[in-house]
Amino acid sequence: MDSELNLSRSPKILQEFNIPLSLSDEGYAKILGEILHFCIEDLIEHTFFLQDKLSQDTVNRINHLVDKVLSSFPDPFPERDKVSSEAKRLLESFLKNEETLKKLRQILSSTKKILIEPQAYFHRKGKILRPDIVLISSNRIYLIEIKLKPSDLSEEQINDYLSLLRDLYPDFPLSAYLLTLDPPGIKELSKEEERYAKKLSFSTQLPLFR
Repeated sequence: MDSELNLSRSPKILQEFNIPLSLSDEGYAKILGEILHFCIEDLIEHTFFLQDKLSQDTVNRINHLVDKVLSSFPDPFPERDKVSSEAKRLLESFLKNEETLKKLRQILSSTKKILIEPQAYFHRKGKILRPDIVLISSNRIYLIEIKLKPSDLSEEQINDYLSLLRDLYPDFPLSAYLLTLDPPGIKELSKEEERYAKKLSFSTQLPLFR
């Protein structure tokens, strides 16, 4: 099993959040959400969702990912064992949800390129955006936003991502999904039908992301 994990992109909490001596409910949820976020990105990047069932290899991968991320948090880290146990439980529950996995398999089966947290400048608001996952197929762009709970979704954030992707890929229809862990699910947020006959090549578009 590959033990080289890219911790530079996520969890962002390693760079932005100082762990206190005791965790509030908000702090606990934030840490848990970032760990789950990182793990789901890895599983999608390596197409573990294409498997028909929760295999032992996938369970091992989950345990490895969670342990690897947690090892990067400095001590003292209150409730380390609780966070680890809950993260693994939620990930296994997610990967047992057949309805969600079926939809992910459908999306991934047509994907030609997987971009994990690509960065691009959004000129309308003068800031760098970093959508969670962008999937590129031969005839559509997919955006997947990962949240711990449905209530964590920011409509403004999603709209900014959609505007950015329309600017970068004007000749491709766009679909956006919210992927949640608690409860497990994937919900379509937006779907645009094709409005252009011409397609821009991937070689033209991909360098726009960093």
